[in-house]
Amino acid sequence: MAGVIMEQWEYRCIDGNWTKRPAAYCTYYHGVLTEALMKVHRCRKRECRRLMTLEEAEQRAAEREKQKEGEKDC
Repeated sequence: MAGVIMEQWEYRCIDGNWTKRPAAYCTYYHGVLTEALMKVHRCRKRECRRLMTLEEAEQRAAEREKQKEGEKDC
């Protein structure tokens, strides 16, 4: 397939596959879930506390980076 541009997959799923459209982040498996994976694992149905929205995960990552920068300054 000459001339076909491969699109970049951005997020690593908990099952080892890649996705462009993640639905949530799992703090236990340290990966994202798609809507289909959330149905299979029944995360919402079980009200899993390890499940975070992507916005929450990005906010926590930013807070950790700030803490690391603060520790380096000391």
